[in-house]
Amino acid sequence: MGTAEPRKRALFEQSIKPGAHVFDLGANVGYYSMMASRQAGQTGKIFAVEPSPRNLEFLNRHIVLNGIKNVQIYPLAISDFNGRASFKADIDPVAQRLGDDGNLDVDVQTFDSFFAAQGAGRMDVVKVDIEGAELSFLRGAAETLTRFRPTVFVETHDRFVPGVHRDCIVFLTELGFQVEEIDDCEILARPSADQNS
Repeated sequence: MGTAEPRKRALFEQSIKPGAHVFDLGANVGYYSMMASRQAGQTGKIFAVEPSPRNLEFLNRHIVLNGIKNVQIYPLAISDFNGRASFKADIDPVAQRLGDDGNLDVDVQTFDSFFAAQGAGRMDVVKVDIEGAELSFLRGAAETLTRFRPTVFVETHDRFVPGVHRDCIVFLTELGFQVEEIDDCEILARPSADQNS
């Protein structure tokens, strides 16, 4: 309906130009992936990453129902290592996450590894909503974020990992991004002007 997270949504839409390559990490049921699909147009590419079987079912259904052709779905989690990990899939659908006491094993990749495997050649916008694994994402994405300088939206979850919001701001700043707090759990990071000159 377009009413969720209005400020973040507006900033997200403004960041996506025709032909953009957008990475939606923690795509859930596809709200931001579908938004990105419309903004990027037929020449754009959307990479939707989601480990939850429940959410993947809805995500696939929404992509098909809307006749979307530029979204590719990847059933895995993003962290700071490559392998397999325990995932909590039997809790609140919007709070499913990696955890030692999970009930499901899922594939895990660093973002650097995932991006290299796609052969995408570019990234313009990255949206991250991975329920507490935000700093792990950044650690496993430092190489590609530094090289490609995308606009990065990070939703942080201090309730799962205390202090992760602050830690993500510090990490992104040290990578040379200009960081803006959309609110107390949303970060928008843009490449610094001197990094793009």
